[in-house]
Amino acid sequence: MKKKQIIGLIIVALCAGAIGWMVKPQSEEHHHHTEEASEAEIWTCSMHPQIRSNEPGDCPICGMELIPLEEENSAIDASEISLTENARKLANVQTEVVGRTDAMNEIRLSGKVKPDERLVQSQTAHFPGRIESLTVDFTGAYVDKGQVIARIYSPDLLVAQRELQEAARMKETQPHLYEGAKRKLQNWTIPTHQIEAMEKGTIDMNSFPVLANNSGYVTALNVAQGDYVNRGAVLYEITGLDKVWISLDVYENQLGSVSKGDKVTYTVRSQPGMEYTGVIDYLDPVLQGSRRTLEARVVHNNRNGELKPEMIVSAVVESDAVSSEISVPSSAVLWTGERSVVYVENPTNTGVYQLRNVELGQQLGRRYQVIDGLKAGEKVVVNGTFTVDAAAQLASKPSMMSSGEDAKLEVKSSTQDKLRELLSAYLDWQTALHRDDLPMARMAFRTFKDRAGELNMNDFEGAAHRAFMEVSSGLKVSGESETIAMEEMRTQFYSASMAMIQLTEKIEYETGSLYKLHCPMAHSDNGADWMSADPEVLNPYFGSSMLKCGEVVTQF
Repeated sequence: MKKKQIIGLIIVALCAGAIGWMVKPQSEEHHHHTEEASEAEIWTCSMHPQIRSNEPGDCPICGMELIPLEEENSAIDASEISLTENARKLANVQTEVVGRTDAMNEIRLSGKVKPDERLVQSQTAHFPGRIESLTVDFTGAYVDKGQVIARIYSPDLLVAQRELQEAARMKETQPHLYEGAKRKLQNWTIPTHQIEAMEKGTIDMNSFPVLANNSGYVTALNVAQGDYVNRGAVLYEITGLDKVWISLDVYENQLGSVSKGDKVTYTVRSQPGMEYTGVIDYLDPVLQGSRRTLEARVVHNNRNGELKPEMIVSAVVESDAVSSEISVPSSAVLWTGERSVVYVENPTNTGVYQLRNVELGQQLGRRYQVIDGLKAGEKVVVNGTFTVDAAAQLASKPSMMSSGEDAKLEVKSSTQDKLRELLSAYLDWQTALHRDDLPMARMAFRTFKDRAGELNMNDFEGAAHRAFMEVSSGLKVSGESETIAMEEMRTQFYSASMAMIQLTEKIEYETGSLYKLHCPMAHSDNGADWMSADPEVLNPYFGSSMLKCGEVVTQF
């Protein structure tokens, strides 16, 4: 009996152990998930990083499953937007390193096929008469040179025939009369073989055949059977289409990119897959007032007749390459009315982007020349630009929908104090220069030099740091304040003004009423700007000699 009890206890123990072994992994796994959930207290969306949740779930914007928030990079600037690696992959965000390259300038134009005006001829009546019949009696008909196109009855022609026949009988004794009678008919463009037939009387003078002077298509028919015509009346307009003009519309903003001699590749809808090439041989010197375009013309050899007048033409003009210019793909640029912006990637932080205003030059095919706003070596977003901008908008970061003022960079309050003191010294310097007050100018120069020296790179962070480094050299004035001459101070005031204007445009600090002014004659007639607390033009570059030279450009 005891033996049976012992065996039973052993079986119970084994079952309990098996159950415990089965339960333990589940308990540990449950504990592991609980611990993971507690550690990942914040959840976000890989496509919309602005979404934050304290528990797992779906994104309220796109419906994607939320993921644990990765440790954020606290070093990014307040004006920058960060996208996770997963978000960049889903949006296919791509960047390109900005560099100086030789870019072929391709301009897309449209236009139409036109007749070559040099091949448009008028068939006129050289003697008066009545149209007996029209052999060619509709527009669009093709005629060959020498073909009978009409028949005419002309009393004047009958008189001329009799004169010719009379002179022919006396040509042995009075040859000059004979030659004069023939010359009269020749002046009426009657060919030699018809003159000979008139002399012999073998041609019907009551229905005299009118021959085409040129080959081509009848583009205008101005008479009908039975009409009376006078000498000089236009019977037909005949246009040759062996050569036609490709007439392209060049808009005002494209004039600098199109020149005579540029190569043109063009197509027409009726010839799919067929490309023609030519060169611009004429540019109209005058704009058409209503359309604000001028004509660029290509001569096309049309012996096969494949192109017809009024066909629509699409063309690409290849002008001279623009050498060593910074350019970006058109896909990188976002247009915001007056502004053009791109997103620049942080050079030390992949996936972190900042909005940048750029000044664009001419279009170079599928790229744009960048005049200002980018430097060689920087990376710009060239694909997925709208996704980056949408993320910036949702995160209340500077975006294409922001105003220019909203994009100013924030700095510490201590840095703002330093900038205000620097601006105050600058304005005192500007006042002394326009007054030609040398002692006051030297004092303000020394103060500005001291205040600029108090600023250093540690006062700025992120994008503001980069903005300061771009202009820091212009703030470093040099010279002894006790001995520096007025002209030298004005030269250094120019560099200081350029730096101060850029700082004030990019960095947020209290300036009070402040105006930007411009003098076109300063800086060796290259023009120069300055800032003033007063909108009245008081020129610091010339002082009393040209005190009122300049104008207000803008107010900060």
